[in-house]
Formats: sequence, structure tokens, C-alpha cells
Amino acid sequence: MDFELVQDVIPVEARPSIVSYMERASVLVAGGGYWTDPYTGSDLPYAEMTDGTYIWSAPWAFLVGRYGVQLPADFLAHMQALEFEPPEISDEELDQIGDAEGL
Repeated sequence: MDFELVQDVIPVEARPSIVSYMERASVLVAGGGYWTDPYTGSDLPYAEMTDGTYIWSAPWAFLVGRYGVQLPADFLAHMQALEFEPPEISDEELDQIGDAEGL
């Protein structure tokens, strides 16, 4: 899923629920290096996360929390529909998602 680096789109008061959802989702692929914060140049640990419907890079949760970067409207609506509680995904489902995504 592609996100845009547009700051201050997500209001400060909405960020904690979104960040929590994104951080508590299932880890699809962990490790493998770092991702560079485009604003500060700091390295952030890299992982691919999923809720079974969407896949995102873990550093996006940091970028939402720190900078309020824009996320796709359908992803935000999806999180809200789940009341910001990511579903539990079995190891078998994670394997299937990873295989389908070539990870």
C-alpha cells in the first residue's frame, strides 16, 4: 500500500488510536534492516505489518504519530470499522499472505 508523505493531515487527537492499531497488527516480515525517516534521516527498525486486509511498513506508525502523515482514506475507514482493534491472524494465514505478496 502506498502512503503519501503529506504532514499534519491526521489530527493530533486521532493519532494514538491509529498508531496503536498499526503497531499491534501482526508482523508479516521482521528485521532486514532499517528504514530512514524522510524528515530527520534517523533510522527506524523495519518490518512489514498486516491486519489481513492491508500491509504496511512498520515505520508508518511512527510517521503518523510524529508527523500526522496522510494515510489512504479506505485504510483509515477500515481501522475505524474495526474500532481500532486489529484482528488476530494465525500463523497459517500469515504464511498465505506472505506467499501471495512474495515475501
